[in-house]
Amino acid sequence: MGQDKEDREKKSWRDIDRKRDKSRHAGGGEDRERKQDQKLENSTAYQNYKQDLGKLFSGGEVPDYLKEIAPQAAEGASAGTLKLIGAIVRASDDAELDQAMKAYLAERQDFPDDFDLLLRALDYESDPVRLTILRQLDRLQKEFPIPHRRQFALKLDSIAMLSDDDDVVPLAGALAKRLR
Repeated sequence: MGQDKEDREKKSWRDIDRKRDKSRHAGGGEDRERKQDQKLENSTAYQNYKQDLGKLFSGGEVPDYLKEIAPQAAEGASAGTLKLIGAIVRASDDAELDQAMKAYLAERQDFPDDFDLLLRALDYESDPVRLTILRQLDRLQKEFPIPHRRQFALKLDSIAMLSDDDDVVPLAGALAKRLR
């Protein structure tokens, strides 16, 4: 007959854990991820992608697939304008936003149809600029589904409550209501 349960050698928890650690299905995930990242970074496609991004920011010819990712590039925005847009989106406090918006508005008066940019630019405390953005959002929400609807609605409610401009308040309130 076969071995009895009592006759077999029992494995300690240490042996069980050691065996589990050697399995390619358990553990070692960090090494695998690091190797995959290195493989990706060394791939030709990734190198070409990085070169194309370099062209985008240096003002060179922009490939079609990047025009889909960065609509500002498709609109012919210069490298300087793209940097200014990036500064607005990345601004971490009101002082940085104020400085980035002034620099952007010195170069251009209109905003691209970029929802992240428009959401961030609404924090700029200038009613004429907000009115321009609100009119643009009003047009865009009729044409496209707006991402971050809740964030936009909350920000627009706040603007409607705090603004003194007779044109901004009703437009912000109406847009906020439509986005809820």
